[in-house]
Amino acid sequence: MNRLGAYVQAEMDWRGWTLTDLTKAAGLDESDLMPILARDWLADWPSSQVIDAVARALHVPARELVLRAAEACGLSVDEEAPGASLVDTSNEELMRELRRRLALGASAGNYLTTGSSAWLSLVAPREQVG
Repeated sequence: MNRLGAYVQAEMDWRGWTLTDLTKAAGLDESDLMPILARDWLADWPSSQVIDAVARALHVPARELVLRAAEACGLSVDEEAPGASLVDTSNEELMRELRRRLALGASAGNYLTTGSSAWLSLVAPREQVG
């Protein structure tokens, strides 16, 4: 099972949930969740609606699901990258970069697993407005 599927399955097991329980809690169809739970790797990136619905149902941060999805697609996800932190990256920025890498990887016949220094410079921690 892929990293995202393993994470979701572990959360379901902890709650004693079945797939039916998760689909009801998330308001999704089983067909939305099977690609996540039944495959060794993610062929397609889950939609933001699926990520958000599963996160709400499991009461976990959507960011955690996005990071596990990135790992499931073969991307290296380090908590601390040189010069930037994925923790400080918005979900939109992370998903945009993942889509870019998946598109590049698909066109090259593989997934890219190294960071882009140009992208990392865009992901510097933000100052919080007080």
